[in-house]
Amino acid sequence: MNTSTITPMTRDQLRELPEKHRKQSIGYFVNNISSSITQTATLGKTNYLVDIENSTRFGHYTLTIDDMMEGFRAKFPDCKIEYTERWEEVRANSAIKKKGILIDWSPDTEVVRRNSVTLKL
Repeated sequence: MNTSTITPMTRDQLRELPEKHRKQSIGYFVNNISSSITQTATLGKTNYLVDIENSTRFGHYTLTIDDMMEGFRAKFPDCKIEYTERWEEVRANSAIKKKGILIDWSPDTEVVRRNSVTLKL
């Protein structure tokens, strides 16, 4: 066997894989939704609700609300990012409850920075 083609992998590298995979999944999720957010901003709107009920599974990793918020805070650092539940009208006299992450970039929105997050997105 030619050992020059074998790339060694340390125990530390193996232990780091779950966190690396988590960050990769967050990056895919955020980048996937970013085009919808920028399209919304192009239309003159100042916020976007990310429907989390249909958006939590990426590959073999299920994203938590905290994972998603971490990613959006890294991608949109000066926007207000918060979990919300709100009623949205679907037709006259009929509404559904939407659960999601609200990204708000309106000029009157105050942003409270939490711990700084570094994610490669």
